[in-house]
Amino acid sequence: MILIHYSPNDYNIYLVFDWLLHLKEDHVKISFQDRLPALQVDVAISNEESSLIIGSDSFTYTSNFKYWNRRNELYIKITEANKSYSQYINKEIWSLSEFVSIFLETNTKINRKQDNLINKLNVLNVAKEVGLQIPNTIITSNKSVVLTFIQQHKTIISKAIDNSFYSDVDYTFTHKTQIITQNEIETMEAHFHPMLFQNYIEKLFEIRCFFLNGDIYSSAIFSQNDQLTTIDFRNYNMVKPNRIIPHQLPIIVKDKITLLMNLLNLQSASIDLIYSDNKEYVFLEANPVGNFDFCSTPCNYKIEKKLAIELLK
Repeated sequence: MILIHYSPNDYNIYLVFDWLLHLKEDHVKISFQDRLPALQVDVAISNEESSLIIGSDSFTYTSNFKYWNRRNELYIKITEANKSYSQYINKEIWSLSEFVSIFLETNTKINRKQDNLINKLNVLNVAKEVGLQIPNTIITSNKSVVLTFIQQHKTIISKAIDNSFYSDVDYTFTHKTQIITQNEIETMEAHFHPMLFQNYIEKLFEIRCFFLNGDIYSSAIFSQNDQLTTIDFRNYNMVKPNRIIPHQLPIIVKDKITLLMNLLNLQSASIDLIYSDNKEYVFLEANPVGNFDFCSTPCNYKIEKKLAIELLK
């Protein structure tokens, strides 16, 4: 039995579901929006065996299950409680939720809950330590620091410090990668919320990789000739998509990426690089829960099948 925890908006995961069904494997799907009722969670811990029953279908997980936390964490829905002791009940439910996560991750395949919380700045710092080229980066809330930075590098970009985004009923907010001009900096307040800035690197093409237990599948994305995608291919052109072809990374770059993944204790991740006009591979970021279809489908890598097979091992 395979339990997969996922976000319903993650269309990549449905490709894996299709392969699991094709391979006739039973799997249970719990989405990010699910809240397991506390009354439907039962735990048994004995000298013989520990077991867990969750959900309305009462699936029992013992040593024969496999768990993949593709995205987000499992929540247990609290029953109504008197306000006078609701804080106590919340702590009790939190402890139960934490144990459920720990219990499931004893049989983790591919991703863990903490992979959702990876720190982009730490990834960049470790990438530098293993010898990968990275953009010069600052995080500051000081206008004068940004002015000095742009004087040094001429062209700079701003991007999100984290991978997060905020959704409301009417809109979704995130921080896209974009060029910041001298004039824009001049109009900023002397001090502001901390922001991340990097030197802009001219590219010949972008590279999206998918790392899975030591194997690296890479694609070259020719985004530099499209005004929409020249800064970041994720500013997708739906009318005229970028050309994507298979790409073979040099062995030395693959070895450094593998070392990076090992140091971060990641079994899988989507990785973004660029190949600069100076013919250097520059590491940008790694996302353990990033999309893999951009790499898989155009290049016929069938990563979704490989993920399904990995779950069956």
